[in-house]
Formats: sequence, structure tokens, C-alpha cells
Amino acid sequence: IKPQLVNFDADKVLLCEKTDYLSVEENIFKFYNAAGYMDKREAIGALANNLKDHAEAQEVFYKALEDKSWHLRRYTLDQIDAADFSDKNKLLLALQKIVNSDMVSQVRQKALLLLCRTEPSRTESVCKQVIEKDSSFLCIAAAFDKLFAVNKTEAYRLATGFRSTENQAMMQSLSRIFADSATADNLEFIQKAISMNTYRTYLSNFKAIKSFLKKCSDLL
Repeated sequence: IKPQLVNFDADKVLLCEKTDYLSVEENIFKFYNAAGYMDKREAIGALANNLKDHAEAQEVFYKALEDKSWHLRRYTLDQIDAADFSDKNKLLLALQKIVNSDMVSQVRQKALLLLCRTEPSRTESVCKQVIEKDSSFLCIAAAFDKLFAVNKTEAYRLATGFRSTENQAMMQSLSRIFADSATADNLEFIQKAISMNTYRTYLSNFKAIKSFLKKCSDLL
């Protein structure tokens, strides 16, 4: 009798590079029955290349998006190619649920970005919702980046309500928006962002001031 799964190094104690040759069915069984986070992560990684036209494998991904481990939820979002899912509306509903209610901002941000890529027509509405209701600067900054790409006027209008922020992610995002309009207030904000630079924001903020100065020269 063939076992449903042979879980080599189930306790994850061996110092080695392991390559499993498991079938789709074995990986599905592994996800539902193996106890550890790494087992589930390995199953998701293996199934990511076998999602198309495989409803049971797709269902594993939906279950993983609701897993108690936020690390697994985030990892699963990274593995999703929307084109592999047979029911696009079901995927969109799952992503919207995460954007609305997941407790971890890193997971909400990933879901937001994936939702915007999967259904570009919903970018403006979902990003405005995040900007107005989310409590995380990480998510709000990501929403501003996406909103600015589809509606600069609305992004600018909403951005003016965050001028007082000193959060690095927000300042980086808002600097790109304010660089598109040559006003004294916008210059002051970009200068503030540059004065608070970190290695993560240095290049982006100086690109913003360069873009702002070009806007000014175009007006001369």
C-alpha cells in the first residue's frame, strides 16, 4: 500500500539542502495534515506551479490565505499568479477580505498590491478606501503609490491631508505626489523628507526633488 505522504525530515532538524519529489496530491495532503509552518510553506511553494486547472490545489491557497500564521498568509500572496485561478471573482473577494480585515499590515499591503494588479479597474476605489480607513502607514503609502498611477488629481487631494506625517514610508510616497505640482508647500514637504532621509528613502526623495525642480523650470 502506497502511503499518502512520506514527510522526510518532518521535524526540520537536518542541516542539508532537501529536494522533494511530491505529486500535487501529496503536496495537498501535506498542507492539510503536516503540522509545521515549514511543511505548509513547502506545500504552497510546490503547488504554485500546478494551480492552473487544478481546483483542489487552488483551494489549498484559499485555505492558506486564512491560516493562523501571518507569515504563511504573506508568503502565499507572493506565490499567487491570478491567471492560474479559474474563478477570478472568488480570488478578488478573498483579496478584498484580507485588505479589509487582516490583522497584520504587511499582509494587507501584499493583498492590496495583488488586488490592484489583478483588477486594475478597482484600483482607485480600493486605494481610496485604504487611505481613508486603514490604520497602517505601510498600507496607506502603498495605496497612494497605486492611486497616483491612475488618478493624480485625487491622489494629490488626499495627500494634502497627510502633510504633517513624519513616517518614512509615507513621506517617500507623498514626495513623489507633491513633486508633480510646483508649489511652496510641496517644496517644503520634499525638503523635510530629504532632511529625514534613511538609506531606504535617499534615492527616491532626491528623485522627487529633481522632478519638482523640473516642474518649476517648465513654468518659467
